[in-house]
Amino acid sequence: DLHDTVGHQLAVVSMHLGAAEVHLGPGEDAARADLAGARVGVKTVLGETQRLLALLRTDPEDDALAPPPAYEHLGDLVASYQHAGLSVDARLAPAPTGLDPEVGAAAYRVVEEALTNAQRHGAGGASLTTETVGGRLVLTVENPTRDADADAQPGYGLVGMRERVASAGGSLSVEPGRTYRVRAVFPLAGGQP
Repeated sequence: DLHDTVGHQLAVVSMHLGAAEVHLGPGEDAARADLAGARVGVKTVLGETQRLLALLRTDPEDDALAPPPAYEHLGDLVASYQHAGLSVDARLAPAPTGLDPEVGAAAYRVVEEALTNAQRHGAGGASLTTETVGGRLVLTVENPTRDADADAQPGYGLVGMRERVASAGGSLSVEPGRTYRVRAVFPLAGGQP
C-alpha cells in the first residue's frame, strides 16, 4: 500500500514537472534546469522508497518465527541478543495488568534499539531492568561504552526511539558517558504525554 500510494504520487509529480518543462518558452534555461533537477530528485526519492520497502519485506516464514513487538516477548528478545554474543543481565517484571498494547510494543522497540546500540558501541555486556512504579512502566538499559564512543553524538535510532516513546504517551531520557543509560517511562494505559 505504501509503495502504491507514494509511487503513484511521485509519478504524478514527475509528470507535472515534465509537462511544466515542455511548456517553457525559449530562453528559460534556468527554469528548465531547475525542473530537470526536481525530476531527478523525485526519481531518487522513489528509488530510496523502493529500497526501504524491500528491507521491510521479509519471508512469511520468518514472520511466523519472529515474536511480535510486545512486552510479553522481551524475554525472547533478550535471549536473541544473548545468543548473538551480548551478555545481558535482565530483570524483567511480569507484564503489568492493564498494559496498553501500544505501550508494550514501544517498550519492546526501545529495548531492541538500546540493546542493538549496546552490542555495536558497548564495551562488555548490558543490563535491562523493567518495573512498575505508581501506574507507570519504567525500563532502563545500561551498558559501559568504549572510550572512543563515550561522548558520541546520538543518531537517528535515538530519534526514532524518542518518537515511539512519545507516541505511546511516555518520556525518554538518554545519558551518554562511560556508562550509557537509556530510561523510558510509560503510563500503563498509554495516551499522550
